[in-house]
Amino acid sequence: MGTMGPRLTGAWPTAELLRQYPNWENALDEEAEPGQDETTLRPSNVQDTITEAVTFTAAIATLANGVTCPAILELNAFEPYGVNVLTKDQEGWRLSADAGDRWTPFCETWLPESERMPGVALSDESIFPLKIVSVLRSRVSGAPYVLTIKKDGTLDAT
Repeated sequence: MGTMGPRLTGAWPTAELLRQYPNWENALDEEAEPGQDETTLRPSNVQDTITEAVTFTAAIATLANGVTCPAILELNAFEPYGVNVLTKDQEGWRLSADAGDRWTPFCETWLPESERMPGVALSDESIFPLKIVSVLRSRVSGAPYVLTIKKDGTLDAT
């Protein structure tokens, strides 16, 4: 498990931290530490490839309008299931994959509207299709993750 680097509780790594530490994991074994809880993230010990211990890895998001943003790809046993696109103001927005292999915008409907993270619509032609490429390669495939999320929420197979 990771022991080096900062601990982030209730926050995503900044673009600067993602450049320094592209791979992150949950610090669940440190949950009892002061100021930490189940949301605490730490850099993974392995920073040159994506391994099974990695739950979050740095990526680059390319919006349909050509704008690029840092992103955090969420993984479960090497399978991407979410992406957090970080905007200039560091708030960003999130998409998640559902059981039907469709990606949907994430909306924190349980929070008051003023406290929710910004959202996006799949119909936004300045964003979709959205291409996500991991910075590092997967230890399993030897290649980076490349996902293109189309305007209907499906992945482009090319």
